[in-house]
Amino acid sequence: MILSVSDIVAASKSMRALIVEPSPDSSTRPVLLFLHGKGESSQDTNELPKVLFHLSPPFRALAGELRNVTVVAPQAPRDRDDGWNWREYVQAIGTFMKTAYGDRRILAVGFSRGGLGVLQLMSAHPGLVTQWAIVDPQRAEDETEQQKITPEEIDRARGWLRFGNQIEKNTPFSRHIASVLPPGNSQFVDLKHVELAQQAFSGNPLNGDVDLYGFLGLTFARLHSI
Repeated sequence: MILSVSDIVAASKSMRALIVEPSPDSSTRPVLLFLHGKGESSQDTNELPKVLFHLSPPFRALAGELRNVTVVAPQAPRDRDDGWNWREYVQAIGTFMKTAYGDRRILAVGFSRGGLGVLQLMSAHPGLVTQWAIVDPQRAEDETEQQKITPEEIDRARGWLRFGNQIEKNTPFSRHIASVLPPGNSQFVDLKHVELAQQAFSGNPLNGDVDLYGFLGLTFARLHSI
């Protein structure tokens, strides 16, 4: 396993991305881009490990549970406030992914604000993402953005959604996403916001439904009980 850090330049700002490679020769493996939620952003480069919060895909890769995939986890360079949005960074992230991994299958996973970020990324870079999975996404800013990021790109890509109702203002947006996904690709679960992420990222299939990693075609082997 190889752990590295890469810089991604967005306009006048630079963000860092944690990269976990399963082996020195990973050039034929798929790449999983992970976009984190609200609280994991930071302007302090020492806080890059926050992208591991909620037992996220990069955490699972470091634990040896998520295998045969390169995981790329950028950190939004903002303080913990309500104002930042992945919208201002997806152009740079998409360009980075095309440059570094354009010859490989690219998958995308996002939680909360990062779930919306995955949709924003696909809108900004059509065709970049082969498959995607989002957990309890933040709602679109307004009707205009909602129409821009759905349903065209969702119809073109293969998507998976797990959501709940703890954050009521976001639930209608998730239901909209679910309505345009193929049958069986969305799951409504009565869990708290963070619990939804932890269960999804632990490979929990929930009552026999397809789990996040299985949907993406990735090898996941749980090594630890949590």
